[in-house]
Amino acid sequence: GLLFVNLGTIQRRLGKLQDAEISYTCAISLLDENTVAYSTRASLYAEIEQYQKAIDDYSVVISRNPEDEDALYERALCRLMNNDTIGARLDLETIDKFNPKSAKSRLGMAMVYKAMGENAMAVELYDALIKANPKSWSLLRDRAEVYFFSKRLGAAMLDIDKSIQMNGRDPLSYFLRAKIRWAKGDREYARRDLNRAIELGLPQSAAADLIEKMK
Repeated sequence: GLLFVNLGTIQRRLGKLQDAEISYTCAISLLDENTVAYSTRASLYAEIEQYQKAIDDYSVVISRNPEDEDALYERALCRLMNNDTIGARLDLETIDKFNPKSAKSRLGMAMVYKAMGENAMAVELYDALIKANPKSWSLLRDRAEVYFFSKRLGAAMLDIDKSIQMNGRDPLSYFLRAKIRWAKGDREYARRDLNRAIELGLPQSAAADLIEKMK
């Protein structure tokens, strides 16, 4: 059974995602009691945006180990992507009950608040997370996005500049900075950032609205 898990992981790295799904499913049929196969298939489903299938697999893992922090966190993210903010909050609150110091539950709740438009609450959580992890470029990027949603463009710019200094290879960072610069009226620099984001792998479909605005 574990051979199929390993095979699936190799296939996934090679981009053969359908083959990987078949391998993980074979592993589950042989190792139904082993939650590793369910967790790995769930992460594959999340990667290919089949969030309900991922939720179902994580639910099996959680039913067998109600305090599996990773599974609860990942299921919360999948529920959030599925527009189920209530379900996501419940999973994160469950983590908080048995691990009140969990960074994952805080990070997840910051994402929930961001999705709900509760920007002040999201910033408060990101502040605490960044204080504990000052070298995390992705936390700075995420707080910059909340500032952008709050129309706090100066604060957003400070965070996203710092994030890009730490990691200059993240397409989403350049895309966010393009949006911030466009909102500030820095049209030429916004175009440069958008082009850089696309060079680094941002799908043009993801940037369609901003591309349209820039015409």
